[in-house]
Amino acid sequence: MTTESPSLPPDLLYEGAPSWRAFFSRYLFAALLFAGAGVAGAMAPPPANLIAAGLLLAVSLWLWAVGELRRRGTRYRVTSKTLDIEQGLLTKRIESMQMWRVRDVTFEQSLGERVLGLARVKVLGHDASTPEVVLWGLADGRALFEQLKVAVEQSRTQGRVLGLTE
Repeated sequence: MTTESPSLPPDLLYEGAPSWRAFFSRYLFAALLFAGAGVAGAMAPPPANLIAAGLLLAVSLWLWAVGELRRRGTRYRVTSKTLDIEQGLLTKRIESMQMWRVRDVTFEQSLGERVLGLARVKVLGHDASTPEVVLWGLADGRALFEQLKVAVEQSRTQGRVLGLTE
């Protein structure tokens, strides 16, 4: 790691969006509904087949579109000084947390996330508006977790923050 001076820009640790694998179950369900639309169109009697196939097709496309919009509408930018989460496509919301305000960093993986190679990193901070920030759907979450721990410690040392009390 490099030692930063106040005039140098912060080091970029991570920038990206949640992985498509974070929505794997949603995409799989949408694909099954899509296939069900084809089966319903082929097997059901004439008037009902179009209704059933159309309904299943609409629901499958809706599930896929909502998942994809949510995934593409979330961006993470983690530097050695700040953590930013940008959300939204038509409207924007950016949550930001200074590294020196971070109290704790937690790495989490459910069984499904382990199988898909994903992770969540929770960042707890001393911030009234956003005390907890969760970075989810990370393909290389363990590396980011390790980098965050180092960045928090460096930020506290450089900012001469010894400890924050509740």
